[in-house]
Amino acid sequence: MDFIRLDGREYLAGFTPTPPVSRADLGEVVAESRCSLSAFNERTRTDPGPSRDGDTGFLPPGTDIHAVRGWDPTCRIAAERDGRLYVYLAQEKGADHARPAACAVG
Repeated sequence: MDFIRLDGREYLAGFTPTPPVSRADLGEVVAESRCSLSAFNERTRTDPGPSRDGDTGFLPPGTDIHAVRGWDPTCRIAAERDGRLYVYLAQEKGADHARPAACAVG
């Protein structure tokens, strides 16, 4: 799953269609990735356990995580991976399945 955990909130990319963003759409850096859980799992062959702030599904450690211009970063953020920009939508807290927060799609 392509995710970022930031400030106790889960953000997902690829589950809900979103218009693509360009570099001009990127705002300030709001965080940096800490650990790619997919790389951790491949390297150690162990379950990394629950995600913590700064953990991601695929972003290499040290990857800048940006605000998206026109969106509150508690709703949408973006990051570059393999030369492509991805938009991550905040997920509804406490939902029983992946569901974008209202502010992420409104």
